[in-house]
Amino acid sequence: MHKSAGSTESNFDILIPTTQSSNLIFVKVEIVGKEYRFLFDTGAPMVISKELQEEFQFKVISQNLVYDSQNQSQMQNYVQVDSLNLACVLFTDLTAVEADLRYSPILACLNIDGIIGANLMRHAYWEMDASTGFLRMTSTKQHWPQGNNKLHTKPFKIKRTYTPVIELQVANTIYPNITFDTGSSDLLSFGKDANNDYCADSVMFKAYGYLSAGLFGSNVDTLESQALTLYLDSFPYLAPIEFEANKDARLLGMSFLRHFRIFMDWQKQEIHFLPHDTINFWEDKSHPTSPFLSGEAIIVGQLNSLAFADGQDIALGDTIESINGLAIYPAAADTYCEVLQLFKKEAELSLHIRRKGDVLIRRQDLFPSMNLRKRL
Repeated sequence: MHKSAGSTESNFDILIPTTQSSNLIFVKVEIVGKEYRFLFDTGAPMVISKELQEEFQFKVISQNLVYDSQNQSQMQNYVQVDSLNLACVLFTDLTAVEADLRYSPILACLNIDGIIGANLMRHAYWEMDASTGFLRMTSTKQHWPQGNNKLHTKPFKIKRTYTPVIELQVANTIYPNITFDTGSSDLLSFGKDANNDYCADSVMFKAYGYLSAGLFGSNVDTLESQALTLYLDSFPYLAPIEFEANKDARLLGMSFLRHFRIFMDWQKQEIHFLPHDTINFWEDKSHPTSPFLSGEAIIVGQLNSLAFADGQDIALGDTIESINGLAIYPAAADTYCEVLQLFKKEAELSLHIRRKGDVLIRRQDLFPSMNLRKRL
C-alpha cells in the first residue's frame, strides 16, 4: 500500500536523485526521519539490513528460505516495515527480508542499508535511463512516449516477490523466465547447460573464479561469452551473451539495460524499451584479473582471457601482498573495498604476488575485434 506525503494521496510525479557505482543504481530513503542508502533492484524483493532491523525492531511476520543469485539459501526473517519515504512518497506496510548485507565482502563494499525491490516498485510507474542516472516515479503514464516506432514492448510475468520475468529469443532459441534485473551488472547471462546455441569454438571471452556475489557469498564459476543475436520484438541486437557453468539464473542486467530508456508498468505487466541513438555492447574493458577477500588475504579472485593471452604468471588464489607499492596484507574488509576501487579507477596496476614477485596488469578491451569491426 502507498500514499503521497504531499497534499494528495494518489498523484505524484517525481524525479529521484540517484548515484551509480559498479553499473548499479542507488537511492536515498528515509525511515522515521533518518536517511539510508538503498539499491534499486527489480530482481529482488524489498530487503533491509540486520542493522536496520536491530534499530527499528519491525514486526517479524514469517520466516522462509531465501535463495540468492549463487543458488545458496538461508532461512531469513520477513518483517513488516511500517513506513518508508522515497522522494516524498510514503510507502506503508511493506514486507521486507531481513538480511546480513555485510556477509559477502563484495556486497559489503556497496555500502547499502537495504534494497528497494519489486514489491515496492509495483505501486508506481517508473522511467529509468541508467546512462544518465535518470529515475522517475509517477502515478500516471502521461509523460510516456506514444506511437514511437522505435519502442520495444515486452510483457512480463511476476514471481511471488513481484519480480518481473520476461521471454526473449536469443539466436534460434526462445528462453522464458529471464529476470529483468537492475541489481545485476551483467548483460544477459544463462546457465550453460540450458543453452541450445552454445558452441565452444565460438567463445570470444572466458573468465574463471569468483565472478559475482549473492546475499550469502560467492561461488567459483566459469563464464564464457559468445556473440549471439538477442531479439526485442523482432529487432535484432548482436551482443556478448554470457554462459556460466554453475549458475542456473537467467538474468537481463544493467550492461544491457543502460543502452535504453526503460518504462515499467506493473499494472499491465509491460516493460517498454526505447533504444539510445547509438548502441555498442562491445565497449567493456577489464583488467586480466580481479581481487577477492579470503580471510585476511586479498587474493587473485578471477582470471580471464586477457590474462591467458598475456601469459601472466598468476593463478587463482595467489595472495596479493601489495598494489602499486601499497601493502595490503593482512587486509580488513575496508582495505578490500579500497582495492576494488583501484581496480575500477586505475588503467595500470603493479601487483606484488607472494612467491612470484611483481606483475604489471593493464585494463584492456574485452572484445577488441568487435570494436575494430565497428570502427571500420
